[in-house]
Amino acid sequence: MARYLDEGLAASKSAWTLKTERSAFRLFFGRRDLAANVMLPQRRRSAITRSRRPVARDTPFDPAHWRELLTFLDATDLRRSEVARIRVRDVYDNAEGRLHVAVKGKGGKWRAVPVLPDKAEAIRPLIAGRSPSERLFGQIPSHLDIHAARRRFAQAMYRQLSGGRPLPPAMKVRLATHAIDPIAARQVSEALGHNRLDVTTTHYLR
Repeated sequence: MARYLDEGLAASKSAWTLKTERSAFRLFFGRRDLAANVMLPQRRRSAITRSRRPVARDTPFDPAHWRELLTFLDATDLRRSEVARIRVRDVYDNAEGRLHVAVKGKGGKWRAVPVLPDKAEAIRPLIAGRSPSERLFGQIPSHLDIHAARRRFAQAMYRQLSGGRPLPPAMKVRLATHAIDPIAARQVSEALGHNRLDVTTTHYLR
């Protein structure tokens, strides 16, 4: 045990790591005085380096750098994992000439997500001239608020399908029958990949 800790000191292991390891050995062997003769360094806050140095995750999110991705998310309703799997061939025009995205969602279920009409022309350039098998986006930033984009899509789609009907009231109260367009809400729920209407009305439309 003493030799192990000496090797850790020589390898410049942190005081936190060495004391944690010593405690584990003492607990395992049932000896509170194990390796008591090994002088370990004091734990000092100033010695902490992990998460205190600049890392990529700490870089402020620059929307301009992700403009194409943000436009796509606002035009569709995809989850993070779904966006990462989308390939160029999955963006297509249906029989009526309306742009859609074929999405493989939770449980391996496929759904066709309609692209919001006012954003369709901004999406077409993303697939123009590219290989059908190419991933639409090579990287999705970890600090991007995907849920906010899904909520914006849901509300825009609901307004469109309901003929401009106001969104349900934000108060946490039980919705009256007349407070929501059930057909429009159901279509939004299907586009989001949810099979529970209450999830859509409570977490996306309000």
